[in-house]
Amino acid sequence: MRLKVSLSESDYLTHQLYIISRNEKYQKRLKKRKYISSIFFLIISILFYELGSGVLATTSLLLAIAYVTVIPMYTKWYAENRYREYVVNTYSKFFDVEESVVFNRDHIFAKDAIGTESKIDYSLFDSINQLPNHFLFRLSENQSLIIPKISILDSQEFDSVISKVSSDYDIAFINDTDWKW
Repeated sequence: MRLKVSLSESDYLTHQLYIISRNEKYQKRLKKRKYISSIFFLIISILFYELGSGVLATTSLLLAIAYVTVIPMYTKWYAENRYREYVVNTYSKFFDVEESVVFNRDHIFAKDAIGTESKIDYSLFDSINQLPNHFLFRLSENQSLIIPKISILDSQEFDSVISKVSSDYDIAFINDTDWKW
């Protein structure tokens, strides 16, 4: 099966955001930071209350509540903007470069318009992740072959190829079609 793939800034950003959203260390660090900061503000609030400063106690309590509710949204927005900047700085020369991706019997062969060629044995893939608009063929922690679904002209044939590759090479197939950043 042969595909013509052209990746945009959005495709690379989706990849980065998906990887970080599934990173357990990152998620634990976010939760830890959220709870420790909230507990800190609650303790400060209790101390101010005990010292008779209702205004400072209320302010600290509101900060604790804000940290649990508003800060996660800000953190998400901030991370997206930082990763967008990273993607632009790192991958901008690859934006909208058409690449030919061929699924052979035992490997994927990719060639871009610049002339760069890659041959990746299926045995090197850790997982195949299906997102709402992409397939990610995960090689390692941060490396993936990104296939936008819009590039797939025959979805039944593609699904058949993916199913065969996944079963023949014991590659985990992860259906994350409900994932969103």
